Order: sequence, then structure tokens, then C-alpha cells
Amino acid sequence: MSAVPAVLSALLPAMGPNPIDEGTLRPGLDPSQVTPGMIGFLMSLLLAVAVAARLGLPGAAWVLVIGALRYLFLLGLRGRPAWRAPPPPSGYRRTTAGIQGGTLIGALVPWIPLPLAAAATAVALVLLVASFGRDVVGLERRARAGTPEG
Repeated sequence: MSAVPAVLSALLPAMGPNPIDEGTLRPGLDPSQVTPGMIGFLMSLLLAVAVAARLGLPGAAWVLVIGALRYLFLLGLRGRPAWRAPPPPSGYRRTTAGIQGGTLIGALVPWIPLPLAAAATAVALVLLVASFGRDVVGLERRARAGTPEG
């Protein structure tokens, strides 16, 4: 029996889009601006490592970009002050994050063929890179225009 179902059942509750109940938010905090914290990002990285291992390292090392992209963005904050502004709320960003998590979990399911898992993971990576690129371009444009918010 594989340990994957047990691990996934333990991880799924932590991967919800908003682990904080809206009634407990700090006064004045907009619920649409609440994003998954460090646990969510670490889960993405952990899932990406597991998927890369299932697809076969080192050939699937590209999958690790899914888990590392957020950390690369955070490193970019050091050199690009424009990226420090909060991006405007985005349904595209939220949808992409959901697709990313679902795809990584699905790619770990043993009865999903490896070529299908690899193709779906590649699509999730492309969507994620497009999402980050879209946000970076928007932040840079806002910084050049001198507007703090979109």
C-alpha cells in the first residue's frame, strides 16, 4: 500500500485557499487580499519535489520551478522595489494557484499515466509563469506611471 494517499489526506486541509475564517481577520483587512502563507508555499514546493520524483529526476527537474517560483519572486524583491507593491486582486492568479495545486496532487495519483501527469504539470507551469509574468509587468507599469495601486 502506498503512503501517497495518507500523505495527501493529511496535506489537503492545509492547502485551502483561505485557512483563516473571515470573521477572525484583523479589522480593516480585505478578505480578498488574504493569500496563503508560508505553509501554502512550502506545500507547493513539497508537492513539486514529489511530482518531480515520480516523473523521474533529473529529467523532470523542471517541475521544481513550480515550487520555487514564489521564492524566486521574493528574491527579486531585493533588486526591484516596484515588485514590493501589492498586486491588485486577480481572479486569474487565484485560478492559476488552484490549477497548480490540483495538478500537482493529481500528478501524484498512481493510476494516472506518467505522460499525462507530465503534460498536465507542464501546462500548470506555463500558466503559473504567465501569472507571475502578468503580475510583474503590471507592477512595473504601475511603478513607472507613479501609481501605487492598480
